[in-house]
Amino acid sequence: MSLVVLGVDPHKQSHTATALAAGSQQQLGSLRIPASPAGYEQLLGWARQFPQRRWAIENARGLGCHLTQWLLARGETVQDVRTTATARVRELSRGRGPVTDVLDAAAAAGIAALQGDTAQLQPDDTTVVLAVLEERRSNLVGQRTRSVNQLHAVLRELVTGGAPRKLSADKAATLLRAVRPLTAADRARKQVAWDLVAEIRGLDRQLAVINKRLHDTVTALGSRLPETVGVGPVIAGRLLGRTGRASRFPTAAHFASYTGAAPLEVASGEHARHRLSRAGDRQLNHALHLIALVQVRSPACAAEYYTGSGQARGRWIGRGAATLGLAGGIDDDAFRRLMNGVSPESAERWAKPVLRVHPRGKLPPGPLVEAVERLAAERAVPVADLLQRGSMRTEYGRAQRAAGHHGSVRADVVKRICDHLGLDGAALYGDGYRTALRWAGRRVDARAAGVDLCFRAPQERRHPLRPGRSGRGPPGRRRP
Repeated sequence: MSLVVLGVDPHKQSHTATALAAGSQQQLGSLRIPASPAGYEQLLGWARQFPQRRWAIENARGLGCHLTQWLLARGETVQDVRTTATARVRELSRGRGPVTDVLDAAAAAGIAALQGDTAQLQPDDTTVVLAVLEERRSNLVGQRTRSVNQLHAVLRELVTGGAPRKLSADKAATLLRAVRPLTAADRARKQVAWDLVAEIRGLDRQLAVINKRLHDTVTALGSRLPETVGVGPVIAGRLLGRTGRASRFPTAAHFASYTGAAPLEVASGEHARHRLSRAGDRQLNHALHLIALVQVRSPACAAEYYTGSGQARGRWIGRGAATLGLAGGIDDDAFRRLMNGVSPESAERWAKPVLRVHPRGKLPPGPLVEAVERLAAERAVPVADLLQRGSMRTEYGRAQRAAGHHGSVRADVVKRICDHLGLDGAALYGDGYRTALRWAGRRVDARAAGVDLCFRAPQERRHPLRPGRSGRGPPGRRRP
């Protein structure tokens, strides 16, 4: 007997199947079953009368997903038929004629028999497990973001200046312990804030469990993706889960188009240009973007791309390079020294480091400002009278301005103000107070390498961007 294609039109309550001879396109029969395991057994028993058979299920990844996996688990060959393809067949064959489930199932079978717009399906494997875990993690991250945003909104009404931007459950708990509500509304806000803190902590625990399961699944799969710079268990799980079988992409260009990484050509007449693609799987595109960001910051990856790309090495060009005495090919060590603000020819530093207090040595100004205002209200005096020294008033004014735009203040400044007023900084900030004091004396270079460069070349080799001593350009020429 010749090949028979069994088209299925799935619905929530029932499925309709139609048998179609692949050669003659003749309908051999149809069957309607309930959408249940017993109905699946009835459908498979009916299909056994066709030894050479193949299934064509419309929307197999939607309403027909459960039936599809049930058939694949029993060794059946199943193809997915797009709903748009069956709609075109209905329009071309019947026009505005009647629409029935039997005819829809026959349309799906006809498309599969003619090798039309179909996709061969495979049983669920480990990549599907990764896809499920990654989707669950994305939902948890979104839920945590919403909870943190709600907590920010509540803390803005409880704490002067609100909470810092990078808010965690522990930081929020530290702020809430210092809040003394005065009205019923403030007490309700504080209770809601504590509920949100508990919710965020629960989500953090769930995210830790999901991350561990992703790590274990990727490790068990034996993928080499984690060996790539910038690819961790979460990114590897997203890449493997959303890509599925890599063999379904004939070339790397097909995969680039699928992820939206391939540029789109926009041509009109003799003019052709390319623009960024907004199509494709945006989650995969985001994963590739994160990998690229990590790799571009890695000196090893940048050097490997630069030296191993097979392209001609770069050369110094422009008046700026000539002024700095840079000519010929670009040496890797010289280029690295230049990006760090050091002379490529010697150890002379052209760009001084911009030192800032370490981020861990700073504290949110809200608890301090609130405690000072509370102390001034208790003593019935202005805040300026509490801070007798002018330096204290200046530092407190900076803390007030930082609280207004969710900034931060150095821990040593907080300590000086607390000591001056007799306040207990540990009671205001908890354990984070002592930690911030330990980090307050450390400094980090806040200059972005290769970006915030202001070279101070020797007098005879002034940088073209700084031609005069005052930086205003050559004599006799004024800025516009």
